[in-house]
Amino acid sequence: ERLYRWVAAWEMFQHRPITGFGQGGFVANYKNYAVSLFTTYVSGNEEHSTVHNYLLFILSEQGVIGFLLFIIVVVMVLIRGQKIYHETMDATERAIVMGLLISFVVVLFDNMLSDLMEAVKVGPFFYWIIALLVIQDLKNKNHQTAAVASPTLT
Repeated sequence: ERLYRWVAAWEMFQHRPITGFGQGGFVANYKNYAVSLFTTYVSGNEEHSTVHNYLLFILSEQGVIGFLLFIIVVVMVLIRGQKIYHETMDATERAIVMGLLISFVVVLFDNMLSDLMEAVKVGPFFYWIIALLVIQDLKNKNHQTAAVASPTLT
């Protein structure tokens, strides 16, 4: 069934590569692009589930534009997260940052076999991780500013 939907999503993307089919467009359109070779007993999709792969989901519904925006966010979080990790001096906070980055990667891998980013199950973790990294980044900047404003006497 995943192959059935993945092939349909790829075909949809190829039909409208720039903008995709719009929000909610996969469920309404995918059967026209599906290949019957991969049909299973659940292909009727009475529960209206989607692609089961978030990247294909973005490509089919939002096209290259949405896909590139998502990839930019992911790359920025990973690059900035690494910098936050190296700027964090407290060992406990540093371990938390590493845990957040690992969790972020786990969420990304999870979404290769699902499309739960927009569901209550996974989506909030994606954004909470980003928010917690921003908080740590601000905390690091406050520590750096305080250190520069009041140098210690030796």
